[in-house]
Amino acid sequence: MSSLPAGIQSIDPSAFPGDALAAFLVRAAADAIVALDVDGHIRTLNPAAERLFGASLGELLGRPLTCLMPAELAHRHRAAMGSYIASGARGVRWEATDGVVRRLDTGLHVPVSISFADHEEDGERLFVAVLRGRTDQQRQAKALEEALAALGESERRTATMLESLPVGVVVTDADGFMTYTNPAAVALGIETPRDDNGDSMPYFEAYSAATGQPYPPSQRPLAQALRGQTATADDIVVRTADGTEIPIDCRATPMRNDDGDIVGAVAVVRDLRAERAAQAALRESET
Repeated sequence: MSSLPAGIQSIDPSAFPGDALAAFLVRAAADAIVALDVDGHIRTLNPAAERLFGASLGELLGRPLTCLMPAELAHRHRAAMGSYIASGARGVRWEATDGVVRRLDTGLHVPVSISFADHEEDGERLFVAVLRGRTDQQRQAKALEEALAALGESERRTATMLESLPVGVVVTDADGFMTYTNPAAVALGIETPRDDNGDSMPYFEAYSAATGQPYPPSQRPLAQALRGQTATADDIVVRTADGTEIPIDCRATPMRNDDGDIVGAVAVVRDLRAERAAQAALRESET
């Protein structure tokens, strides 16, 4: 393993037993998750990031993220982050921005979609980058997921990180009742459903994009996760309080205790409106 540059310390997510949920999500995520300091150096990353960059944790720690980008993109990234740190104003989108990264093992360039989140606590500022490899086929057919990262020394810090992410996060107990939704999920209209008596019901209200009817309960990703499966669906629609229909991508994974028993499920939810609009525009341009 390579040593880190002077003054740069790595962060090991597994070192924080109080952050079991966040650590589980980071390890299980199919997307690459990278934490950066204010100078853009990699402080920690998950296994998916190692696979994306074609290098091990030891080879990547301490490197600037820009060394994994083409020169022009690296220049734009440094300028944008420098401007943001100085002014607090985001000059570019922080959600699902298209980019390119370079694999260390082969030198090949890989097109990715990058989302960023900003977090500061106790004088330490970190940026979390979530990178997804993309192709036209993936944009049109692959069920998408977003992952989470939380770095810190307490559950309070974990909650802060979860709530800063630009994707929805839903956590349920073993019976399917929601125990946590982050602000991004609430903004999509995801909330605890209630019956006529006001009592809580499991899961969240979801509808079939094809028929507009309630999504079959047994086929919902959260229901499948509670049966021990990792499930993904991108044919789901949720409805906000004003009736707006939002197509979503939902990936749910079971949570297990130390004995292997399923104690709940976690779903990561992404708004597909921008992607569907881009697909529609592409189809229209081809006619």
